[in-house]
Amino acid sequence: MIPLRELRVSCDFNQRQYSKLRRMTDAIPLPGNYKEYFLTTAAARVIERWPEILLHHQLYDRDKRIVQYNWRGRPAAVFLTEERSPREAGFYKVTVKIYVPSETPSGEKPVIVDLQTDYPARLLPFDLCRTKFLTERLLSNQRLGYQSDRHEEALYLGTNPFATYHTFHFLTRLDNTLRDRLAGVKNVLEIGSGLGLVSFTLAQFLTDARIHGVEIDQVLVNWSGKVKGTLQEVLGYDLSRVSFFEDDVLDLKKVRLQDYDLVIGWFPLSREMDDRQLISVLQELRPGALVCQLFSASPLPLEGGTEHLGFRRLRAGKRLPYNFFERISPAV
Repeated sequence: MIPLRELRVSCDFNQRQYSKLRRMTDAIPLPGNYKEYFLTTAAARVIERWPEILLHHQLYDRDKRIVQYNWRGRPAAVFLTEERSPREAGFYKVTVKIYVPSETPSGEKPVIVDLQTDYPARLLPFDLCRTKFLTERLLSNQRLGYQSDRHEEALYLGTNPFATYHTFHFLTRLDNTLRDRLAGVKNVLEIGSGLGLVSFTLAQFLTDARIHGVEIDQVLVNWSGKVKGTLQEVLGYDLSRVSFFEDDVLDLKKVRLQDYDLVIGWFPLSREMDDRQLISVLQELRPGALVCQLFSASPLPLEGGTEHLGFRRLRAGKRLPYNFFERISPAV
């Protein structure tokens, strides 16, 4: 296990650090907008005690001046729009002041939102972020990032756990075209699994699926096992359906792509890997299988069509950081 004194000790939520925290949560501005957040001292204490409130999709609603969140039967914090001013054509700056109820300006009546049932694994992204940052520091001897000694051409990008969590919360629990498809997924393969953060997140949403991760770097495979042990034994997450293997995606020996309903990865995997090589691997999937690209237009392009390659792009009705494709028979 990873040597942790207290994994769930929260960050010091002062105003300087809060902007960094907000970028890890799901209150992401719409395209063409910029958000700036200010946090009162009392609200910082509330959020430190109940960080789950930061996971809510309605954290900020431009049509409501104040939103108050109830967490476990008690008011948590309110979010008040202070300013909205154009900075340039089509680009707005929105400043949000965060209060606790006792600090709410007089005359303002908040809209109350109940948080008790929204998220089934409420602290998972926070736990994954803290584990990720600590593990990367241990891997790189206090240097930022990670570079494999044996595979210098490999790219370690490090997944944002919040983006994965919110994407699959939307896809599996809210109305969209992929919800029923994902409910039928039984076998998942994460390519280039790194520390396994995506696999651990998927285990919380695809509750009937076996999840395998393949990674070319044995060091990362070993550390993903340590992360799994920490999340299970220290924090109590059930990750018994998640396993990791050392394998080369261009010459898979321990898994067969034909066995999987969903393949997910953050591509490209290597500075030397051509998109055509990876597409030829993905073409081994059976028709109907899903491919998910994290934050990327590689290897399957987002423009120009992919039917001639044997894949159809699927849209879930909401702008997501991940792109989904279905394996089909290539056009003749």
